[in-house]
Amino acid sequence: MSRLDDRAGAPGDSCAPTPRDEATRTAATPRSTPAQLVEVLDQEVATYEALVGVTQREHQALLAFEPLRAEAVLAEKTALLERGHALRALRERLAPGGVLETVTRGSPEADALRERRDRLRALLSALSELNQLAMLQATRQLRWVRTRRRALVGDDTPTYGPRGLGAMRAHGLGLNGMA
Repeated sequence: MSRLDDRAGAPGDSCAPTPRDEATRTAATPRSTPAQLVEVLDQEVATYEALVGVTQREHQALLAFEPLRAEAVLAEKTALLERGHALRALRERLAPGGVLETVTRGSPEADALRERRDRLRALLSALSELNQLAMLQATRQLRWVRTRRRALVGDDTPTYGPRGLGAMRAHGLGLNGMA
């Protein structure tokens, strides 16, 4: 379950917060207005829309096998991710029990918050898919580089892979990567 859900607690928490936890968190959190939440959610949506665009550019750089361009895009992506984390922390401080718990159901503010929450969920889902594609492409490129390196040099030293260092064997591989 995502942090955007209308319940307290972290994703995957099996125990609900106690009333004392809720009282402490509510006392430490200034009361927010729906307008503040809408503004923060608008900023969050804009940040993640930009992040989707940057992630698409990253994917294009990976497909074009342009590591320098991919590296430059990665720096931009990192800055957007940091901004997104800061905005999420602010949203969670303004609405510790969930975005929709701060307003009366059926109010115009609830509809505005729900709309932004749903947009944010869609963006996060799109980012997840794009990141999976980028990882697949990067893995393919690493395999291609390893195969060519081993065929040309005959080197069996460990190379970096998507899950860390791993020893690869080059026995019988040709330039096309086939045995």
